[in-house]
Parts: sequence; structure tokens; C-alpha cells
Amino acid sequence: MRGRGHRTFNLRHFPDAALDTWNIEAQHPDEFLVHLYHLNPDLMVNILHEQSAFIGRTLAQLLVVLKQGVPNFAQLISDSFGLKETE
Repeated sequence: MRGRGHRTFNLRHFPDAALDTWNIEAQHPDEFLVHLYHLNPDLMVNILHEQSAFIGRTLAQLLVVLKQGVPNFAQLISDSFGLKETE
């Protein structure tokens, strides 16, 4: 990643050529969350447990929702816990 980043699901409206002037890179949230997980997996898992408890769901239920927007991250977490997919 360059100097700064912009997280967006809408990468097509943020081409590299348009962002180079400002030394900014557009990054999909899925890629960002996977990167954060690799930096500190324990912290990310703790945050996910807190989030799922806050909304009254299990971690597996939260991952089903996250899979819609950040599928690689959701799969990484599922794999790390040996969770089976729940639809």
C-alpha cells in the first residue's frame, strides 16, 4: 500500500491513475480486513466476538452476514475456527 488508503467496495470509481497524485490507494474492505487479521489475529477475533455478542448473534451467524461483503475475510475466520458454513 502507498502512503494512505481509502477503503471502498466501489473500486471501479477509484482508479489508480486518479489516486496516484495524492499517493492514495483504493482498497476493498475484504483485502483490508484480511491484512488486519494477519497483523493481529487475536485482536480481530476478539473484536468479532464482541460485535457478535453486541448484536445478539453467534460468531458463525455474524460470519454469514460478513460473507456477503467481505467473503475472503469471513472464510479466513471460519477456517481458523473450523466453522462450517451456515446459510
